Amino acid sequence: MNPISPRQLFRWCVALAPVCCVELAWAEQEAALSCQYADIQPSEVDFDNPREQLRQELGLAIPDNALIGEVYVFNREIFDATDPEEDHWIYRTTNALHIRTREEATRYQLLFKSGDPYDPHILQQSERSLRDKSYLYNAWVRPFRVCGRVVDIAVVTRDLWTLLPALGFSRSGGENTTILGLTDENFLGYGKRLAFSHKKDESRTGFTVDYQDPNLLGSRWTSQLTLSENSDGYRRAAQFVRPFYKVGANWSGGVAYNREQLTQKLYYRGDSVSEFKQRTESYGLFSGHSIGGDDFNDHRLLYGYEYAHYDFSEEAGETPPDPFPEDRILSYPWIGYEYSEDLYFQTYNFNQIQQIEDIPTGMRLYARLGWSSESFGASEDQWVLKSGISRALLAERLQFADIQFDQSGYWSPSGDRMENLILGLQTRYLRTESKRKNSWYAALNLAYSKGLTSDLQLTLGGDNGLRGYPLRYQTGDRSFLLTLERRYYSNWYPFELFRLGGAVFVDMGRAWFPGADNGPNNGVLHDVGIGLRLTSSRIQVTRVLHLDIAVPLDRDEGGGEEIDGVQFLIRGRQTF
Repeated sequence: MNPISPRQLFRWCVALAPVCCVELAWAEQEAALSCQYADIQPSEVDFDNPREQLRQELGLAIPDNALIGEVYVFNREIFDATDPEEDHWIYRTTNALHIRTREEATRYQLLFKSGDPYDPHILQQSERSLRDKSYLYNAWVRPFRVCGRVVDIAVVTRDLWTLLPALGFSRSGGENTTILGLTDENFLGYGKRLAFSHKKDESRTGFTVDYQDPNLLGSRWTSQLTLSENSDGYRRAAQFVRPFYKVGANWSGGVAYNREQLTQKLYYRGDSVSEFKQRTESYGLFSGHSIGGDDFNDHRLLYGYEYAHYDFSEEAGETPPDPFPEDRILSYPWIGYEYSEDLYFQTYNFNQIQQIEDIPTGMRLYARLGWSSESFGASEDQWVLKSGISRALLAERLQFADIQFDQSGYWSPSGDRMENLILGLQTRYLRTESKRKNSWYAALNLAYSKGLTSDLQLTLGGDNGLRGYPLRYQTGDRSFLLTLERRYYSNWYPFELFRLGGAVFVDMGRAWFPGADNGPNNGVLHDVGIGLRLTSSRIQVTRVLHLDIAVPLDRDEGGGEEIDGVQFLIRGRQTF
């Protein structure tokens, strides 16, 4: 047989090319015909309709051995110019001026990539991670196409306007706080936070620069740097941490440093009665490892070292505390344990207004034990004790309840005494109507302390409860606070910008020292009030704006003139 020349081989390839193209076209068509498409495609996701978003069924049959194919990222603009309701020159200009979140910043948050085995739980964790970012309004991470055993994933997000002048004002318990500055929670579209702020409240005036990076150099490490110059001191803080970023993450670790000086105040019936300077220097490092678990829970062993030096001095011209706080040093290695269940309840109109929320329902347990010793440079030998537990008691479609307990403190074996022991217990209950426009909310907070050093106080009033009374109105070593609210969530959506809600509330609580003279108006206090709640679906607002009017119901006749008959509160809160 004569050998085939290169010229003959070329001619045969040219002659067979049409046949090859036809075969390839048939193969592509056959593959397309074998693909399944989800009932909800990425372009149909409606972030402004949480009810429909929760009802979405994909209608896909995904094989057990499926692999992730292509991962498509759709970062939507703040406003949708194709929607007639949002096709306005102001909205189009906003989109043009806004730097959209870069695709790599979104991909850094994903816990999967092309070629990985398909795992719906990993997709859910990724969706929660994205929804937790302050520069995104919402996120949707779902399969939208299945071809054989290959599953294509869509990642849909919507941006918020994040470059904001920090023009803030709040009033609570008769005291004002103002903030001026500039903040960007999504600097240049990379998901990093850069903030400059000038803050003034009844304690101090100061200027702060803060930088936070959730994915340092594209890694799982996070970083935060803070510099503050205040009228009464300064602060320098830095932190680098690799968290347990997902269920099953093998290890975590980090370092932190903080140095600050400020003027501290002690209060009685809402008034400052003494002042002193406090200087603090602390640093620590830790590491942790997963020691077992499955797809929905983790057991973790942690260990580290912490150092903290507290130095106190008198403030010139001010009344010092009696007794004056003693300088103290803590220096201790520690070991800890964590248990976490990755279970969540997805709902809306709970902490936010008309927005999908991820409410944790699984158990979370932590315990830490350290030994602060004079041989390590500490002021005295002490055991360092920290622990906590939280879990949902009830998680149904129309009602939810949870409980949380935290403990911290020190025990000195030589004197058999507790120092700065603080116990806290919180439980919440919410019951909503089927249309989720109205709900009943109740919360009970209990606190107990023992052996508090003279630089610390347990207080109640104003922004930490009892909205009808001044800030830090009652003091003690124990307290309780019961809050009842009737909440209303509106469907009104003015200018496609704001969500509105309201509440009627009753507060009841007390802070006291048992068996001691707690001063005038020292019994259980009550107040009633009404409030407006406002948040935005287009502008980055990490908090819900609270506008409350509260009336105190218990005013001591001998000192009633010291309490305003009506309290006006303007505050930003993380929750409704």
